[in-house]
Amino acid sequence: MTVLRKKKAKKLEQIRAEVDKTGDALGKPIDSGIKETIVFLKAMGITTTASCEGHTDYGIPWPWVDTEDPDQPEEQFKNQNKILHYYAKKNNLDFGKLKTGEPLDLWLKAIKEASKNGETEEYIEWTKRNKKIAKKVRALLKEFYKKRKVEDTNRLIIKDTRLQFAFDPKIDMEDNSTRRELNQSMPAKQTEMIAFTKFLENKYREGRVKQ
Repeated sequence: MTVLRKKKAKKLEQIRAEVDKTGDALGKPIDSGIKETIVFLKAMGITTTASCEGHTDYGIPWPWVDTEDPDQPEEQFKNQNKILHYYAKKNNLDFGKLKTGEPLDLWLKAIKEASKNGETEEYIEWTKRNKKIAKKVRALLKEFYKKRKVEDTNRLIIKDTRLQFAFDPKIDMEDNSTRRELNQSMPAKQTEMIAFTKFLENKYREGRVKQ
């Protein structure tokens, strides 16, 4: 094994160890079906903040990954927390819960008021970093699909900062017949994510990435 290959293999070990310790907002480990995608995105210098392998009983039944800078500022708008504190105190609510969107109607009212102050400099810089990350992912997808032909519904896209498959938010996920139809398409989409992951792995191992 060459020195470069040894360095790459060691880097992958470090990334896998890091990913194994990473959990979601509920403290649950990253889904096994999307873990290798996360590993090779990180190996390519692309940070991630959330992901899912796709589930038939809840959520979107297809894999997705949020490719964002993990250092999201606490406030999007100037004086956002100050305004949330005011609304929490006025309505005898817990600030921590209101900050996370409970109750939603009051949180939306507070955020609408805070938005009049404009975004913080930290948040503006964070969104700029996210756009750079999305640009890198978009370039990888362009290369991946240069000679690969698949149906549009099974084609990976980058929407804002999410690596995903096209999804209509108006779809009623609670409708049983709709849910069954969507679930039937899950294997093809999971296969496509696996193919993209293999593409990332080959690109990493072939040395076409800055170390």
